[in-house]
Amino acid sequence: MPMIAKALADVTRNDLSELILSPWIEDEQIDFKVTIPHRDGEGRDPWRNAAAPEARRIKDYGRDQLLATLAAFANSYGGDLVVGVREVAGTQPGAAEAFDPLPACEDAAHRLAQAAMACIEPPLTSLQVRGIPLEEDGSGVVILRTSRSRMAPHRLTTNKECYHRVRHETLPMTMRQMQDLTFSVARGLEAVEQRFAAAGRLFKEFSQAVNRPPETHRLGLRATVIPLNELYIERVHNVAAIQPSLRNARLRLEPADRDYALMPPFNVHLWRPALRGSEAYQQGDESHARLGVYCDGTIKYEWLCDSRLDRQGRPYLLYPGWYFAVAVNAVESSDRFRTAAGAAAVEYALEIELIASRALPVMRFGNDPFDTAGQFSPGSICFPRYVVGPRTTFQETYTQLFRDFWHAIGVDAHEEQFLLDA
Repeated sequence: MPMIAKALADVTRNDLSELILSPWIEDEQIDFKVTIPHRDGEGRDPWRNAAAPEARRIKDYGRDQLLATLAAFANSYGGDLVVGVREVAGTQPGAAEAFDPLPACEDAAHRLAQAAMACIEPPLTSLQVRGIPLEEDGSGVVILRTSRSRMAPHRLTTNKECYHRVRHETLPMTMRQMQDLTFSVARGLEAVEQRFAAAGRLFKEFSQAVNRPPETHRLGLRATVIPLNELYIERVHNVAAIQPSLRNARLRLEPADRDYALMPPFNVHLWRPALRGSEAYQQGDESHARLGVYCDGTIKYEWLCDSRLDRQGRPYLLYPGWYFAVAVNAVESSDRFRTAAGAAAVEYALEIELIASRALPVMRFGNDPFDTAGQFSPGSICFPRYVVGPRTTFQETYTQLFRDFWHAIGVDAHEEQFLLDA
């Protein structure tokens, strides 16, 4: 698993100290460098020993050495490359011994992130790079993290080589190994497609199994999140840390500076074991819901709502806060699962589907139910899938999701930013 089973943005100095106290040993998913590699001789490190801060450089050799390891992680199992850690002399694989803080670590992190974007193809979509100062002068460690990639194999544009991780070593790949990896990734993506197709079928079966009362219209909403790499937790029933949430949130739209409540339209009770998972239900006269979390990391939110034609009781319409509340909870629940599984860098895919028995009016934020913004056509509406990357990318995902929703009914949302409460 990655070095620390938590989001990179949340890693603290105390977390890093565990590397030394353990001590941590290099393996398929972690590699230590005392500095940015160089071949200029002792005391001539172009980053550590520059005559002035503005003279610090990352030369091509050092850049390629670090990026080769990063590409190897992406082509193999994912992992963390930590720069600024000295290893115990003579150990193979290397064991962390002490910090050797890298000067201007945040500047180094920025430059390495730029180099990775420029020199690795296809780009690493899950790449995270962070400098963590350990001293008052800004020196510290740099961590470069990537998950196992669904776009592998990756190569360096500078030398056209692909790399993989073999135990604690970064080694070039043969042509046969690259071909095998290409086929393996394709099979993995095919498996993800099959799991999404199965989720759609199960939602359809759920909808058909729930009788719709006479003279009603039906609205259905499904949000399914599936990991793009292998995850597994043996026990998921009654485990609070990974139980899917239904929290209320608040949305702030910029630049209009408006706030709106995001409230899930249902609740569930009485979680019970399911086949390699855990499920909970809501059953009522108008509303039926099902939540599930499964050992393989799949999480589902399913809701059906029946409204009478005469508009007595719940009107037949979709309040956007329901839609976004379910999406936000699905994203956050997937993040908790991968963190609990010790694989915080693993990406998820999110699929959202709406079903409507007739044209579905969409209410504006904050207005009365008779002032609608537009409508969805009857039938099944499946939105483009979204990647759930690191937490630092959630706002970007939410903004794209927000724009897709409104654009699907002809409402321009290009200028608005979706900002979520903490």
